[in-house]
Amino acid sequence: MLLLIPPRRVCLVFLLGLVLLLGIATRACSQEATPSRLERAKQFYQAGDHAKVITELEAALVRPSHYTPDELASIYLYLGLAYLAFDRKDRAHEAFAESLRLDTELQVDPILRSPEVEAIFERARWEVEEEHELEAGEEAPLVPLGQPIEALPRPTGKSRHGGVWRSFLVPGWGQIYGDRKKRGYAFLAGEIAVLGGAFYATVQRERAYDDYREAVAENQFGKFDILYDDYRSWRRTRNTLLAVAGGIWVFNILESFLNDPSAPRPRQAMGDWRWEGVEVASDGWTVRVGRRF
Repeated sequence: MLLLIPPRRVCLVFLLGLVLLLGIATRACSQEATPSRLERAKQFYQAGDHAKVITELEAALVRPSHYTPDELASIYLYLGLAYLAFDRKDRAHEAFAESLRLDTELQVDPILRSPEVEAIFERARWEVEEEHELEAGEEAPLVPLGQPIEALPRPTGKSRHGGVWRSFLVPGWGQIYGDRKKRGYAFLAGEIAVLGGAFYATVQRERAYDDYREAVAENQFGKFDILYDDYRSWRRTRNTLLAVAGGIWVFNILESFLNDPSAPRPRQAMGDWRWEGVEVASDGWTVRVGRRF
């Protein structure tokens, strides 16, 4: 029995098959031509765009089954390097540990090494090795031998601009916001004291000016110079105190800008106050204050 297929249907089937084959070939070529997320992340890392590295690799980890174990190890490695660029040592440590769980022999490329990378990567390696020993039934020590106990910094949820605009409004508020309360209260108390002195000097300047005008009106020539000098003295005092208040205000804003409250305390820019001593001489005394970084 012969099955007769109309020529038009044969052509249609042939065209559909050809379109399907072309689609498959085009998709394969585009996949070969388009770099993977890992390759793009490496390019972004070399360019110094660490935010895009994290975006690419976090997206890649949504579907980890699309990658081999070696590729996943590289993804976690570069993710840890990118987090470390933002000083997120906790996230970097976790990513390094995941990469070493996938490839226990993994090494950091010498080009990417730094003392900080080496320290966190080796801490992660020690952690993974201890996990393997615990699985084998051995008991792990409390801390790595020869390494000090150091808590990994945690994000504070605060930002640099949050401290700056607070310091702009009220001196010391930005430092209090950034958990530098002693410094904040010192700025606030200093500003209040100086402004209070400026207000008192302003009142005394007005009193001295009124006394001078009264002496002029009553033609008390002998008091002119004394009263006018008194007026000028209080005016200079007022202007000096206002300049000091402005200096405290500017310095408090600068201090908030340099000390990012989201960064760990050891990485903050201006360090801690340190008394360096008091010098006493015949003509007076001097207090020296320094910064410890």
